Amino acid sequence: MIAENVKGIIVGNAKGWVNQIVKGFDDAGYAVQIFLFNAARMGVPQKRERVFFIAHRKDLKYPKLFMSFHSKPIPFGEVREPYGKPMDENSLQAKLLKYRIPTDRCIADINERVRKVKNNGFSTPINRDEEPVQTIVSGSSLYRMCDGLLMTDKDIISCQTFPQDYDFMGQSVQYICGMSVPPVMMAKISEQVYRQWLKGGDGDEDAETEEI
Repeated sequence: MIAENVKGIIVGNAKGWVNQIVKGFDDAGYAVQIFLFNAARMGVPQKRERVFFIAHRKDLKYPKLFMSFHSKPIPFGEVREPYGKPMDENSLQAKLLKYRIPTDRCIADINERVRKVKNNGFSTPINRDEEPVQTIVSGSSLYRMCDGLLMTDKDIISCQTFPQDYDFMGQSVQYICGMSVPPVMMAKISEQVYRQWLKGGDGDEDAETEEI
């Protein structure tokens, strides 16, 4: 069994919920390991840290999983479309983006520098070509440093590693991707579970475990 949650579940008071989850697994007869993985080191062009609970029935007596991923990060510039998605040129965001500089990571950085307004726009990232995009969220505007425009649906699909011909059935591409585990990330984890538990193989010998 594999379950996933946000990194915040292992931070601060939220750790109490983790203890309850582990106890629930134990009471149900399951042994569980907890891992923190970053999709950017797993072949996904996106910095997305997620916690995974991986469990098996105790009677199966599987060995402890050993997993760590160190793929070379894929920068946004290698997967994005040539042109971004246009937006209202009279909107505040469009006007602010004209003042963007290479060190800006979100609209809040421009707001503070140009308008002297703090803490406004932290949830609206500006993604740079030379690194993986920041975490794709379901309900925020996602911008491109290269042209100051919005990320396109194809940009989002590529950075979430969904197939380009995936049928979203009329739903928002960003919402579905923002609420999902990147398929390539899940495939990497599933491959190790298969190799180590079902085939009886070993994990990467030169890797350090990322278990929590």
